[in-house]
Amino acid sequence: MAQRPNGEMVSEIFFLRGILETGAPQIDRTLALIPLNAAQAWFKMGESVTDIVIRASSHEDTASPLQRFNQALSGDDYEILAWQDLDPMVRQWLEFSDAYGLIIILVVVALVLTEILNTMLIALYERQKELGIMIAIGTRKSQIFFMLLIEAVILILLGGALGYGVGGLLVLHLSDSGIDLSYFANAFKFFYMDPVILPLLTLDSATRILGTTLVAALLAGLYPAWRATKIEISQSLRTF
Repeated sequence: MAQRPNGEMVSEIFFLRGILETGAPQIDRTLALIPLNAAQAWFKMGESVTDIVIRASSHEDTASPLQRFNQALSGDDYEILAWQDLDPMVRQWLEFSDAYGLIIILVVVALVLTEILNTMLIALYERQKELGIMIAIGTRKSQIFFMLLIEAVILILLGGALGYGVGGLLVLHLSDSGIDLSYFANAFKFFYMDPVILPLLTLDSATRILGTTLVAALLAGLYPAWRATKIEISQSLRTF
């Protein structure tokens, strides 16, 4: 049963040809697909349509065609909606995904701070005699400070490049086959998601992750570098 444009309630009988499973039970229970010409004849609409859906390869590519359609059809009786307006829940989930990514980055920053700080403090303790000798022969404390800070940056750059390189190779390997999470398919059904996830390596994610770890390394190296400038020559030479 449905309603024609003039408000008249009409009903029609259709023969079942097949059952589609979208993966979302709430959609499967309420959705039925019928041919366009059958719907037009049923509602006495001639060759008219009520909706035209245009899909882009990614949601980032929708802004340009949306602007062009708004300019071309601005004076006509059309309602042009972006995907964010058609399905606000999807937009909320994407925003949640961005927030979750930010939390992951903050965890990475905390780990980097802890590991770099621990490594640099241990190295500082083991190199007190070496640093004391450097100060004794005329090395300025500012040079000691920047030397240890550069060491922290080099340490995180090497580790970050190695880790991101391995991760990048893994992403490239899985970009075609994907990560199959069919075992958890029941959880994905309620979000209208494919249980096979295709990872994607982007310049934006690389810049964000490597840039964040570099800033974390600089922050973690500040305290050990400052401690190194406070080393007393006499005490450091008596340590060993």
